[in-house]
Amino acid sequence: MTLVDVETHCEATPAQVWATLVDWEQQTRWLHAASVHVVGAPSGGLGTRVRRRVALAGGLAIASDLIVTEWAPGRRLGLRRDGRGLVGIGAFELAATDLGTHLRWWEALAGPLGPLGDAGLALFAPLLERARRQALARLKALTESAGAAR
Repeated sequence: MTLVDVETHCEATPAQVWATLVDWEQQTRWLHAASVHVVGAPSGGLGTRVRRRVALAGGLAIASDLIVTEWAPGRRLGLRRDGRGLVGIGAFELAATDLGTHLRWWEALAGPLGPLGDAGLALFAPLLERARRQALARLKALTESAGAAR
């Protein structure tokens, strides 16, 4: 398993960050994904299944499903990733600060093909971390601009 762990600080309340985080269909605005949509019911809370399609080079795309395993609004969103590429567990963790919200996003991931896939994933971990940092920067900007508009 490979751990990818990134964090940021948002100048917005945990409730505002949470609202942006779980606006599933709008995740394409901050997450590197071609599409995001809820599969079946429910559309919020434990058991929610979200399908993300990530565009790859050459017009290829990989779909993975995320299943909500923890739902503590404004505090923690736990997820299990099922897909053809990566599998694993992770969470978004929010903590109120004097100036807003500390946001941490971590995932423990396993690649396809057992140990061979895990070795390949370990090589790509720095790229995954960079992509996650960029995604959090976009989520931060969206959340802060939404908070300023209120």
